[in-house]
Amino acid sequence: DTPRQIDFGIVPLGTGNDFSRVAGWGGKNPSKILQKDCAVLRNLVNQWAKAKPRPHDVWQVSVDVEEDGGILKVDGKKEAELKEKSISLPMINYFSVGQESKVGLNFDKHRTKSQTCNLFVYACQGVSTELKCTSIQHVSELVSGMYAGVSSEAPAIFGCDEDADEPEIVGNPECLMFLNVNSYAGGMGHFWSTDAGVGTDPAPNDEDVDVQADPGDGRLECV
Repeated sequence: DTPRQIDFGIVPLGTGNDFSRVAGWGGKNPSKILQKDCAVLRNLVNQWAKAKPRPHDVWQVSVDVEEDGGILKVDGKKEAELKEKSISLPMINYFSVGQESKVGLNFDKHRTKSQTCNLFVYACQGVSTELKCTSIQHVSELVSGMYAGVSSEAPAIFGCDEDADEPEIVGNPECLMFLNVNSYAGGMGHFWSTDAGVGTDPAPNDEDVDVQADPGDGRLECV
């Protein structure tokens, strides 16, 4: 079982570095990593060899759209629509539905090679997306319900049909984020350090909510 037997050591060379931050390897790009005969990299390798491994869940996210729908990806600096009507991809950090997904798509079209510039671009795209009031989508327009299983026959976490006997989502949120790590948007999302109300009425069982974030516990947090 190769995927369960490989240990990963992380070098935080990305923009957000949420995976590296959660794994304990920091979120800042190391400087001069190749200088002095790769001294910085050698030091990291020594730390990896002494570190204690811990499990990290790898989820599979599948998306299907109707015949008149489409799946977009960023090709270079432009949006491109895939020919396929379904995709399935692995996920280790998080994924989202709604406005935040628009921000991510627009960010990828303007991504730079600088970590600092990319954080600025992400912030600008977030503001720009929210200012387009006429195109704002809400979760109830995109999602019919969320279930603890692989089909609508599984126990309902919430439903958007007022006539159905299911918990209702509170308010009119613009996005849903499914989080496997307790770091988001380069550490700028502080969902875990503040108290917030439960997003369904009636609320789920306490044992399903009052848990410590753990990327290897077989659970996802939903915000």
